[in-house]
Amino acid sequence: MFMILLVILAVVAIVWFSKNGSHKNGESQVHPTTDRSLEILNERYALGEITDEEYNKKKMEIRKNIF
Repeated sequence: MFMILLVILAVVAIVWFSKNGSHKNGESQVHPTTDRSLEILNERYALGEITDEEYNKKKMEIRKNIF
């Protein structure tokens, strides 16, 4: 009986960690590389290094690669 309870507890823990371990506040987290790519893109745009058109095109390309 104890072994069955232990196995059930282990399965519940694995499922819980797999669902909550890589999420922040219940939201799925974007791939870290994509996060960094968007961060760099935003910095370049804010500094005036790229135009509105370039910014929007690159942003769509980055987001397309997520899915």
